Amino acid sequence: MASCFFRTFPINRGATKSLSFNYFLRYYASCPRCWKCSSEGSKDKFFCSSCGVLLKVAKHENYFALLDVAKRYNVDLVALKKNFRSIQNQIHPDKFAQQTPEEKQLALEWSALINKAYKTLTKSVDRSQYLLELQGITISEDNSHIDQSFLIDMMDLNESIDEARDSEQLQQLKARIENLIQNQTQDIEQSFQADDLERAKQSVIRLKYLINIESKTKAKVLQQSLQTK
Repeated sequence: MASCFFRTFPINRGATKSLSFNYFLRYYASCPRCWKCSSEGSKDKFFCSSCGVLLKVAKHENYFALLDVAKRYNVDLVALKKNFRSIQNQIHPDKFAQQTPEEKQLALEWSALINKAYKTLTKSVDRSQYLLELQGITISEDNSHIDQSFLIDMMDLNESIDEARDSEQLQQLKARIENLIQNQTQDIEQSFQADDLERAKQSVIRLKYLINIESKTKAKVLQQSLQTK
């Protein structure tokens, strides 16, 4: 993996010379320092280039950088899975069973972080929300940022699910919800492509509503199926 220095600074010499000394100092201070040998600027995200120990967890590194995929909505899921497996193969806690207590703990922390990053980037709604968070846009738990007409539609849909009495009605509702989820997912993709973050935020909120309703529908379908056996 590229070092902190080469990942951050431009390769063009002319561009490099234009960087201020203060910027360089701020950058260099952000490079990981080995907790064991105190060397800086490791060429690896996870291991010290000098002494080989597992570095401290980079808690503020974004998930895309951790898993070596481009920071965008349309993430390469094949590359994401491949990189995740490769990294876990290096830092899995089982690999450090015979190491020092410090490295055992770091392996647990790294593994937990990589698992969380992979889970977040794999799911469309979580990846979307994370991309917005990287831009300083958060989604509150209340309904204050969603249009009322959509909320009314969701209330009607919930009532239809509650009132459904047979599997045919539920399957029709399930198909309708799946179609709405697909449309909302497409809208999220288009919003990020257009760099329209407010539109993306609204679509993510809607998608979260629809996913919750889909879960409710699936639970009722399962309940009905068990009752008929």
